[in-house]
Amino acid sequence: MATILVVEDDRDLRAAITMTLEVKGHQVLEAANGQDALQLLADCSELPTLVLLDLEMPVMTGEDFLETVRGDMRLDLLRVVVMSGSNSFIEGAGSWVTQLRKPFDARSLVDVVDGFMRVPAAR
Repeated sequence: MATILVVEDDRDLRAAITMTLEVKGHQVLEAANGQDALQLLADCSELPTLVLLDLEMPVMTGEDFLETVRGDMRLDLLRVVVMSGSNSFIEGAGSWVTQLRKPFDARSLVDVVDGFMRVPAAR
């Protein structure tokens, strides 16, 4: 299947997301904030297929992570699912970013991940 990076500061939610995705056959990488995620990506020889990204996190927010990614040619084509309880969406995010509204259940998570991974990566 795919490699998915889960960037979520809530340890219990991150563990539940990871378990759901692993049961579906995905390899999962985990980070507790945007800064940890950027370091993990810098150390990866092969980028993940998809990033599940919380917006509100300590150290580096999801929005700050996205701003950094947009400026990096290696990371610019990452597909991102923003996980947020907020109604607001990230301005100018483009078609490579979609949103999964919190709270969500395992079925909604799997549906969004499966559906978004079928979308061609090139923008």
